[in-house]
Amino acid sequence: MPIEKNKSLSAEGNIKVICRFRPLSDDEIGDGAESIIKLYKEGEENCVSIGAKSYSFDKVLHSEASQDRVYTVAAEPLVSDVLDGYNGTLFAYGQTSSGKTYSMEGIIGDTGEQGIIPRAVNEIFNRIRSKGMEFEFLVKVSYYEIYMEKIHDLLDTSKINLQIHESRKRKPYVKNISERCVSSPEDVFDIIEEGRLNRHVSMTNMNKYSSRSHSVFSIRVNQKNLKHQRQLSGTLYFLDLAGSEKVSKTGANGVVLNEAKTINKSLSALGNVISALSDSKKTHIPYRDSKLTRILQESLGGNARTTVLLCCSPASTSESETKSTLEFGRRAKNVKNAAFIDERCSTEKWKILYERQKWQMHQLENELIRWRNGELVRPSEQIAFADSMYSSSSDIKNSFADNSISPSSFLSSASNLTYLKESDETLQRTYDISFLNEQIFDLNSNIDDLKQQLLEKEDTISDLEAENNGLKQKLDSTKEEVKALRKAVERLARNYDEKRAELFTKEEDINELSKKLKCAQNTQNECLLKMENLNNVKNDINEMMNRFSAGLMDINQTLSAECPSIDCGTKSTISLSEIADIEKAMNLNEKFALLDNNDELALKPLDEQSLDMKAMKEMLTTIGTEAKQKIRNLSMNDMNSVGTNDRNDEVRHDVSPARKLLNLEKEVVNEFSRLRQIIAFNERLDRIRQGIIQLESHLTNELRMFYMNMRNVLTTTDANQETKSETSYIQPESRMKSPDNQNIAHER
Repeated sequence: MPIEKNKSLSAEGNIKVICRFRPLSDDEIGDGAESIIKLYKEGEENCVSIGAKSYSFDKVLHSEASQDRVYTVAAEPLVSDVLDGYNGTLFAYGQTSSGKTYSMEGIIGDTGEQGIIPRAVNEIFNRIRSKGMEFEFLVKVSYYEIYMEKIHDLLDTSKINLQIHESRKRKPYVKNISERCVSSPEDVFDIIEEGRLNRHVSMTNMNKYSSRSHSVFSIRVNQKNLKHQRQLSGTLYFLDLAGSEKVSKTGANGVVLNEAKTINKSLSALGNVISALSDSKKTHIPYRDSKLTRILQESLGGNARTTVLLCCSPASTSESETKSTLEFGRRAKNVKNAAFIDERCSTEKWKILYERQKWQMHQLENELIRWRNGELVRPSEQIAFADSMYSSSSDIKNSFADNSISPSSFLSSASNLTYLKESDETLQRTYDISFLNEQIFDLNSNIDDLKQQLLEKEDTISDLEAENNGLKQKLDSTKEEVKALRKAVERLARNYDEKRAELFTKEEDINELSKKLKCAQNTQNECLLKMENLNNVKNDINEMMNRFSAGLMDINQTLSAECPSIDCGTKSTISLSEIADIEKAMNLNEKFALLDNNDELALKPLDEQSLDMKAMKEMLTTIGTEAKQKIRNLSMNDMNSVGTNDRNDEVRHDVSPARKLLNLEKEVVNEFSRLRQIIAFNERLDRIRQGIIQLESHLTNELRMFYMNMRNVLTTTDANQETKSETSYIQPESRMKSPDNQNIAHER
């Protein structure tokens, strides 16, 4: 349906600018900040001064102004305009943490603290309810944000990076944005809460919940007068702009820093548009520099009534940001808009008007023919001619009945028929032209859409080319890295094969060492058995020594008992004692001979053991030294290989044999320590053996010396013994019938 703009109801005027100062925050008070603003009156005024410079706006609100007062001044006129068919826009501008979101939304549901949007929604529905039954209303809302120069639908998170297009009237709109029909303020508040949960917010040094995007909430009201078939449409936009930031104050970094850069860039583009609109000499307005200015194209210098709410901080620490905000408002106040009522005329109404004019033309032609033929047309049959194409049939009949148009006056005007024909042709041309205009507009709109798509495609192509170049560079660098990695892998493979071969060799060596170690353990067991045998021999020696000592004591007792019975004088007594000593010596000699034989038999295994232990010690020492050296070399090579190629998981996995070798080395070292203990014990046994041998040699020498002395004594006394009687020798022989004495006699 075509849209008719009623120019008689147009409203041209400047953008309305409202300035609001918030109270000092606790952080600002803690930093020692003071209020730098100066108002001419307490409460409200149109001027504010900072230092020596003054700024004039439509209204300046003090920090004590209530939320209701802010709504009354800034938004209430826009609500009335929207219900009258105008488009309206209200956006909050200011630095971060200046109270923009609080002013726009506040605390929904709280009568005193709720902001502009919930108050406007309540007002719209109250006005709708106050209308009569002849009106129909359709209310739709949408909610989206501009984040990082991409439009995100807050009511459908799957819709991201939406595009901006132009309607037939060259009005920008967001394509495929979600619109929801609402029937009560509660429905709207639920939608606002849903969208607010999907907004991008972050914590900075200046604000715990800093908005990182520009949010746009729109409410469109379509109304239809059923009585007059009049349709009006008005849309009210609420924009909560993200605050301008200084990185030094907010402490932004990482993603938050990139968001701050994008926010400042879009706000700078908005400032450039305001500057261009306020300067009458500039013909180009850079609306396309950002998505924000593209959406605000109708609100800034177009078909809308716009109000800017400046949110400022009075703190001395934010003086530069406050001045920048006030300068923006001063320039925006010079921008002019031309708003028109958006009224729609139905096709049925156009058809009724056309058929009415066509019927009038036909009746007037018939009446003219009758007059020319000389017929008399009664006044009741005359058709009244109306100058206005909107005159109704009843108006036409009334004009003839009142003789406002007489036949003579009608015929006197020779151009009436021509005028009727021209009117008919004009009406037909108007109808055709309107239809052609619609087609032309559709084509222009399609052309604009295609141009927009072409620009977007070109931007996409440029982005893809840049991305492709970047990917090519990354691909080249990746290829070089792959080549280097391939060479490194080849080196690793070669080293791995070499190390594997070395490891196999070392495993064979370790197996040989294990075999030798087993042999050494077997030898150790044999040594232990021999040591047990040696202990048994020692026990036998001790028993033999005990028996030897007992025999000596028996001999001494026997000699002591025999000495008093000898009565052959001093020589014979000495001879008998010497003979006893000789017999005793011979007995001892026999016993020591037996002991010597036993000792030789007992010490011979010890000598063999000592030689075996020495050879085993030398062999184990040599094997241990070689094994330790090989294991250390293998461990150092494996550890170096692992250290230089720690990125290769397979090499890490194959180093485990080397670690097993290290564990085996520890076990070998433990076995060597045990072998050292055994060798030390064997050395101690060797020392005991040497002591026994020395004791044996000493005893043997003593016995030999005693035997030689006794033999010499016996030799010197043989001559004296021949004269003695045989009875003197029988008695001693009869007394010495023990096995030991018999052995001594046998020995003699």
